[in-house]
Amino acid sequence: MQKNILPLSILLLLGGLLWPSATLYADSPSYQRATIFYSSGCTMCSDFIDSDLMGVLRAANVKEVVKREYLNDVANRKELQDLNQRLGIPPDLQGHITTIIDDRIVLEGHVPKGIMTDVIFNTEGDLFPRLAVYQDDMHGVATTYRIWAWQGDILEYSLGTPVSAYFGQLRSGSPGTGRSVKTGSGLLLPVVIGAGLLDGINPCAFAVMAFLVAFLFTLRRTRSNILQLGSAYILAMYVTYFLIGLGLLKVLVLAGYPHIISRLGAAAVVVLGLVNLKDYLLPNLPIKLSMPKVGWETTKGWISRATLPSTLIAGALVGLCTLPCSGGIYAAILGLLTAQTTFIGGLGYLAIYNLMYVAPLILILLAITTRPVARNLAIWERAHSRQTKLLSGIIMLLLGVLILWII
Repeated sequence: MQKNILPLSILLLLGGLLWPSATLYADSPSYQRATIFYSSGCTMCSDFIDSDLMGVLRAANVKEVVKREYLNDVANRKELQDLNQRLGIPPDLQGHITTIIDDRIVLEGHVPKGIMTDVIFNTEGDLFPRLAVYQDDMHGVATTYRIWAWQGDILEYSLGTPVSAYFGQLRSGSPGTGRSVKTGSGLLLPVVIGAGLLDGINPCAFAVMAFLVAFLFTLRRTRSNILQLGSAYILAMYVTYFLIGLGLLKVLVLAGYPHIISRLGAAAVVVLGLVNLKDYLLPNLPIKLSMPKVGWETTKGWISRATLPSTLIAGALVGLCTLPCSGGIYAAILGLLTAQTTFIGGLGYLAIYNLMYVAPLILILLAITTRPVARNLAIWERAHSRQTKLLSGIIMLLLGVLILWII
């Protein structure tokens, strides 16, 4: 009889040790499907999916895991965009990697393994129809994550804070450790309008416009003809700049690094502002923002033909050649649009930006269609070029700082 006591004791001991694990496994949630949208151009994303994300999904008993590569597959990219719109996922919660679990749990970016596990296995999440968690920092050391249950503000917590703190703060409505995420969306339209106007105050474009009108006066063209060719010049600049922005916007959407690009663009705006201040304070230093000489000579050649097609070509050339002078402003705004809006929504802001970009030229064209006004404006522009540089530099510095604050 005593011989059976030892084996029985061992079995009871093993059963006691294994019982909590068996209970946890039995209580583990069971999900039907998880869809992972990722970019093949991000090597860190692939490592994260294989090492962390797939392990959590397996532990959560997800029956089917589907991967969708969106960088090279247009259909997958459109599916992700449609998904973001259908679920109403804010741009501030859209990361490099998007994982949708049963249309209920949304994991955005490189969410730490512990936070993912906490979200998926926390039964308090069942009280809400949907839950999104965001942490997209890959290159630095992540310290916070964002969470949102499709009600109230998006809140941000330190990585050491469990998701139960969010549920408690949401239920009670009282201030907790989570802080509301500033989105800057209310400032987006004013910033786009202001940046477009600033970009449009372009001495190169002004000089070409003045040269065009003055040259047409020497040919004794009528006012209506001057307005026609001037409008063609402005239209060509608008279309060229808009198409450049559209191409860059697509690249930024595909790249999936809107915040980084926006920060780099904002830094470039600050640098451009400093160069403009240098032109005012130290005008003899060699670094200048100006249209390349070859571009200027080519543009003058097309203008000298004084035809509608040649004027359209001149406007397109100016749109291309002035991009290096103010491209930082454009890049910063495009990065901001990618971070704050969807691609479709960004198109509207892009159109507004470019309208503001050509607005100063429209006003100038309407003002200088008489010979005396054209001559006086050219004299004024030359006499106040340094003051214009000073004002432009100050505004660029403020704009760069504002964009950095928004993102």
